[in-house]
Amino acid sequence: MASKQIHFIAVMYPDPEKVDRLVEIIETLSAFVHDHEPFVWQYEFYKSTEDNRPVIVVTERFSDQAHMDIHMQSEAYQKFKQVLADEKICVQDHKLYFLSQFAGWKRT
Repeated sequence: MASKQIHFIAVMYPDPEKVDRLVEIIETLSAFVHDHEPFVWQYEFYKSTEDNRPVIVVTERFSDQAHMDIHMQSEAYQKFKQVLADEKICVQDHKLYFLSQFAGWKRT
């Protein structure tokens, strides 16, 4: 049986005073993932606002659950989570939405 692709969206709620710091640590993590985790198919971060407060929207796509687990357990990702907690960068827990595509397409 083929492995099932994992795709999700996360919404992060940073402290408005700490958005620049969050962007900095995300850029570091993203570079690491690009260079060391070829099984991550998509890893994109976007800035937006919700109710006049900043949000960061993350979209991630992994080849399968095992590779997502490797990513989540990586030293780089664990350090990212630790910095978020230590520096109190987010004002509330992020929301996570696992996605199941039912229609549509993507041009490359």
